[in-house]
Amino acid sequence: FPSATFGVLLGGLARLIRPGTQLVVLTVRDPRPWLASARRLARSGFAVEVLTLGDAAAEHARAARRVGIVARAVRLDATWRESRALELVG
Repeated sequence: FPSATFGVLLGGLARLIRPGTQLVVLTVRDPRPWLASARRLARSGFAVEVLTLGDAAAEHARAARRVGIVARAVRLDATWRESRALELVG
């Protein structure tokens, strides 16, 4: 799968892991291109949660929630390479 889009990778997880598995996606990118895949997984019995980072974190979390995905905006306590804590902000 290395050359596939994230939506394709996400959709392929249903064949690799058991329903009921919790999937947490941590992203700074706009989730809208792959939300349909995430929603299908959630409807198939996977616990899907999206954690969004960055300047548009609140907007991206709202987009995920609008389609029924649990989503929260988060903030790191330092750069992504140095961070030791993740704070829920919305």
